[in-house]
Amino acid sequence: MELELRHEKEMQKEEIQKRMSHIHQLRSELQDMEAQQVGEAESAREQLHDLQDQKARQKTSKQELETKLDQIKQEFHYMEQRTPCKAGLKIERNQLTNKTLSNSSQSERESQLHQLTETLIQQLPILENLSTEKSSLAFQLERLEQQVHSVSTGSSITMSGIDSGEETCLRNVPDLLNNTETNLAGMYGKLCKAASSTDQFSIRLGIFLRRHSIA
Repeated sequence: MELELRHEKEMQKEEIQKRMSHIHQLRSELQDMEAQQVGEAESAREQLHDLQDQKARQKTSKQELETKLDQIKQEFHYMEQRTPCKAGLKIERNQLTNKTLSNSSQSERESQLHQLTETLIQQLPILENLSTEKSSLAFQLERLEQQVHSVSTGSSITMSGIDSGEETCLRNVPDLLNNTETNLAGMYGKLCKAASSTDQFSIRLGIFLRRHSIA
């Protein structure tokens, strides 16, 4: 009977070690996914910052063009006053004004805004995939926690008749399980934090797309 109990205890220890190894592997995968998500979000922020800088430069260029246009208008006004052929000057002035306006950066700004929108839309599926994978990992971790807890409960029932030396060894098993539960709680916290970060970033993307939607 004693040999059977020892054998059962060894088997349970091996099972716990296997599950701990699996949990460690899942934790590593979760950390890799978090790092990937942070990298994707940082890349999107950098792209957004670059496009905002380009938009600011284009705005400055537009102001310079408008200033130049005002100067041209003043020059034409001065020429109209000094030239008897006012009708011909008006036609030429209108043509030059239309040409200057057509060369403005309006189309370029729309193109940059469209490019930014497309880039952000492309990032949304990546964030959705990461959220799905995180949910799957969380479910697996929860099942493992339940299984480890079940093994812990079974150990406390079947090993009550073992001598004091074996009882000392068994005391370490709940400690190991408690550490496992603590690690699992920490991993759940990381999952919640990562999911919250993903949701916040998705909300910011949605607000941006609504504000800058192109007809």
